[in-house]
Amino acid sequence: MAYSLHIENTQGPIPLEAWKKAVDTIEGARYVEAESLITNPFSGEKILVKGNEGDIEISTSSSFSVGISFRRGRATFSNREEFDDPLNSIRLALAKLAAILDAKVIGDEGEIYEW
Repeated sequence: MAYSLHIENTQGPIPLEAWKKAVDTIEGARYVEAESLITNPFSGEKILVKGNEGDIEISTSSSFSVGISFRRGRATFSNREEFDDPLNSIRLALAKLAAILDAKVIGDEGEIYEW
């Protein structure tokens, strides 16, 4: 199972409008609220993924590939090995979102990432 990270405000849920205002400042971010049909690369199974208001993706140098879901006042995304690099552009964008929202990047086990 993938290990997830979350952008959370320790004072309570992040309001959707505050999230959208922060997202609008991030270069390379776009909303992906529509349904998507994806194919599991291992099994070939087709899976319908329903979008949610506030879901976004952030572009890498070649494509849009980092999906971030926004539900119940927090953003969730999969931890990736490239996030170990403090100069990784996606990590920098996620850290900027957290800072704008006066939030923290928190792991599934409650640890705080000091990005």
